[in-house]
Amino acid sequence: MAFSNARIYDGALTTFPGVIRDDCLRHVVVAHDGGVGEESSVASEAAEVVGLVLEHARNRPQESLGVIALGIKHSERIDEMLREALGDHPDLESFFAEDQPEPFFVKNLERVQGDERDSIILSIGYGKHPDGRMRYHWGPLLRNGGERRLNVAVTRARHRLTLVSSFSSRDVDPDRVTSPGARLLRDYLEYTDSGGGTVASGPAPRRSGLSPFEADVAQRLVDLGISVVPRYGVGGYRVDFAAAHPAEPGRMVLAIEADGASYRDSRSTRDRDRLRKEHLERLGWTFHRIWSTNWFHDPESEIAKVQQAYREAVARVGPPAAPGPDPAADPAADPSTERGPAPGGTSDEQAQRVQAGPAGPPGQAIALRQPAMPGRLTTDG
Repeated sequence: MAFSNARIYDGALTTFPGVIRDDCLRHVVVAHDGGVGEESSVASEAAEVVGLVLEHARNRPQESLGVIALGIKHSERIDEMLREALGDHPDLESFFAEDQPEPFFVKNLERVQGDERDSIILSIGYGKHPDGRMRYHWGPLLRNGGERRLNVAVTRARHRLTLVSSFSSRDVDPDRVTSPGARLLRDYLEYTDSGGGTVASGPAPRRSGLSPFEADVAQRLVDLGISVVPRYGVGGYRVDFAAAHPAEPGRMVLAIEADGASYRDSRSTRDRDRLRKEHLERLGWTFHRIWSTNWFHDPESEIAKVQQAYREAVARVGPPAAPGPDPAADPAADPSTERGPAPGGTSDEQAQRVQAGPAGPPGQAIALRQPAMPGRLTTDG
């Protein structure tokens, strides 16, 4: 939503941060040899999408998923390849059952309207000419309202969005994209290439340092072994303190708000006391309020309440999901595939308890992949 808020709505929306921190946005760039007839549907890209879908079904079956392709031909190719791949994975059929509360879907850009899912895979599909030159025949994006269609697509994910393409923003000549939809796609490629850290980061918070009250809260949480990020978020609204899951540093579980400057700046009592809490809980947060007067009167009692709220939030989320099968043990896996460090940085960086300054989306490297075989499970490197 941060991108759409900046590019479509001119910052008029108040956006709330989600609980997923490390892999909420990533861009996977597949290798593409520019084969004849692949300008509107790159086969290696469709195969990569199939691999990501199967990976999700195996590792995150509790999260709903949808696939959006820009063009009809590409969506049909993904659907066909996925159906073929599922023949080798009967154990995953339940994930794709139509009687799920939010069933899996593969749709083209013009059929997606109001279909939200926990995770979305957005596949560009369009590729380069066989001679290696970029082709800017981007179908529905070139027509009137193409930017609105793309805006709908990039706002369908509640928690995670993975963009898959055969080219990056560096391959796009800004002088060649003239329609609003095409320009917005170029901007979105640049946004995802940076991991969401540029282009649409939103207005900076008005406060730059922690007040003595906030610094005391942060230090006491650190002393309890609770990893927190002050002023967590990317828009005008930021959570005062976001506490991470002890076993999953990339997943936030508890939103801690105080009655400091952000509370006083709220437009109404209804906004600061009820609406923000409801929005955050709808996004998967547990919410806890600290009143400064109570804190100054009896900080030990207040920190005990925070600790209890944190325990309940962690228990509500449950243990981390079991890791998927080791690709090294899969005979279909390519043994030459190299994996980089886990998203979110090194273990030393993840062990840091309090991060200085406003927290935005983590930087995500562009992963250049070889064409995936249908049914192969891949993980982001």
